[in-house]
Amino acid sequence: MFLYIVFFIVIMGIVAYLSSPAFKGKMGESMVIDHAKRHLGEEYIMLNNCTIPDEQNGTTQIDHILISPYGVFIIETKNYTGWIFGSINQKQWTQKIYKKVIVFKTQFIRTSSI
Repeated sequence: MFLYIVFFIVIMGIVAYLSSPAFKGKMGESMVIDHAKRHLGEEYIMLNNCTIPDEQNGTTQIDHILISPYGVFIIETKNYTGWIFGSINQKQWTQKIYKKVIVFKTQFIRTSSI
């Protein structure tokens, strides 16, 4: 009987971890890295999980930096369920999960080429 209880607790722990936001986030980042490796050529360089200084003497973490002859692209990975609607010109995007609607703010930095 004791073994059944231990087995049940271990299985529940695994299920809890696999459904956690931390695990889902890591899976989303892995999917982006895998997709870039399969579909982008050698002219693209991808840096992952970069920590850089910010303006307040602290640091910030960037999921992916993609460097190419066409520009430098900063990618923040989110592994969300549902649909996300928005464009680069909108300050707020909308996430829809079935009938639930969540609005979140976006921030895009535009630079001109030299």
